[in-house]
Amino acid sequence: VFFSSVRAMSLDIEDLALPEATSTPCSRHMLSPAELSSVREALLAWYNENKREMPWRRSDWDQVRAQADEEGLSNAAYSVWVSEIMLQQTQVATVRNFYTKWMERWPTIPALAAASVDDVHQMWSGLGYYSRATRLHQAAQMIMEGLQKTGGGHHAAGVVPHSADEWQQRIPGVGAYTASAVASIVFNERKGVVDGNVVRVLTRLRGIGANCKADAVVKHLWRLADQLADCDCPGTVNQAVMELGSLVCTPKQPACQACPVRHQCHACASAPPPALQATTTTSRKRKPANKIPPPSTLGLLDKMWKRTGSSMSVDSDGDRHSSLQRASENDDAVEQEEKQEEEEEGSSRPTSQRQCSAVGKETEKGKEREDLPVGRGASEDGDEVVFERSACAPNCSFRHPAAQPSVCDYPFKAPKKKKREEYYDVLVLSAGTRPAEHKFLLQQRPASGLLAGLWEFFTVPTQTKKKDLAQALAEAHGVRVAATALAPCGSVKHVFSHVVHHYRLFCCHLDQEVELSSADGVAMLAKAQVLKAAIGTNVRKIVKEHGKHCARC
Repeated sequence: VFFSSVRAMSLDIEDLALPEATSTPCSRHMLSPAELSSVREALLAWYNENKREMPWRRSDWDQVRAQADEEGLSNAAYSVWVSEIMLQQTQVATVRNFYTKWMERWPTIPALAAASVDDVHQMWSGLGYYSRATRLHQAAQMIMEGLQKTGGGHHAAGVVPHSADEWQQRIPGVGAYTASAVASIVFNERKGVVDGNVVRVLTRLRGIGANCKADAVVKHLWRLADQLADCDCPGTVNQAVMELGSLVCTPKQPACQACPVRHQCHACASAPPPALQATTTTSRKRKPANKIPPPSTLGLLDKMWKRTGSSMSVDSDGDRHSSLQRASENDDAVEQEEKQEEEEEGSSRPTSQRQCSAVGKETEKGKEREDLPVGRGASEDGDEVVFERSACAPNCSFRHPAAQPSVCDYPFKAPKKKKREEYYDVLVLSAGTRPAEHKFLLQQRPASGLLAGLWEFFTVPTQTKKKDLAQALAEAHGVRVAATALAPCGSVKHVFSHVVHHYRLFCCHLDQEVELSSADGVAMLAKAQVLKAAIGTNVRKIVKEHGKHCARC
């Protein structure tokens, strides 16, 4: 019964010699009350016209909060919570199907709490960051126990906290971002959110050029996000900012002309995006300004998100300090996917989309936009508001290190550390007299660490000789094979967020059944069972590579 369920720039901002630099940003990097009102109003109007339909999104939260009891409200919060956990480091297009299947199988907190950890891992297989699934499952069980083990007071069984602070303190795997997202969307708490999309929008909007992962910058971004969410609909504002970062304010070739807050954006006013610079410097003849398309004509943005997807949350599993830190593993971030994403981001978009980035030469009332010292917007009462675009103070530590940064130079990030590389030998061991009855040896990984609790073929650090691999198998599981029976069958490279694994594959087939020294954490499974088990993407790649080289298994 048990086995049937198994399944940019090289310069670091910290190195710059800024005169009397302080960690306090100058007024350029803040939002005045008038700007807050105008930006918020523009975001909400844009979001109402352009938001994507998502299975986890709903527009009747006021009605839910008014009519649902605590249990019903908790299960509504669960639906948002699951989506936010899945969206950590995973594209929206990928999450859609996983989310739908998950909610069909476990629509409530009690349903998830009653599931087995193997079933949870099997359902999560392919999403990566498997510790997210483990902690989500653990949290559901703790909620059904009334959160008795987390301190801070007892809750009724199946009832979740309402405040972001309590979510972060008492729910495993929930950091600042997820806590604020759930609390603002479901319980209407006035808390902002900061994820990768929000970082990009806010650093460009306020011209914040310091390292976006520095503590002072992180705190300031949260302060700005909280200010934006300080209104009657904080959850909607938070979703609007994230949606803007996903659809318009993209990492490369942002559609600035379609942006509802372009008039208040410091990055947009300082320098045009690279695509515009290339087109506007080729001719001295002034071209007519591109008209800003109304929200109703922004259907191209829906195509854009399908091409690029969205990685909405950057919330570490259980991390309580910074939502900008990344989790420790990503099974889904394989080398081929990273290469494909780079190609998609760098590819040329249709002419209409490239034109959306052309804001630097946009004319307004007879003047070129790049010469305008002000931005214009509308206040909540509909009156036009004019904002001064002040220069950054000479001693401000939030200045961008580049002399004239473009939109795409924000946010500024320190150079990434090179991923360490590790090498492993993998033995695909099969046994059985008839091909249809062949079974494969799988072992379970430790309960903590990378790919915790998942199943894999026999895997050990790369050995010098094949006899060492055979000896390691005998010592681990009591299965003895001759070194000469180990046949090479290809290799696999798999990229995680922080490490690269290189697998050297061997296969071996035994005609007789295998007797294991222990049934704890090891199993012999048919190929169909292997593919249905809780295995990572790296193991699926190994199965595919093995099939190319070994016809007998």
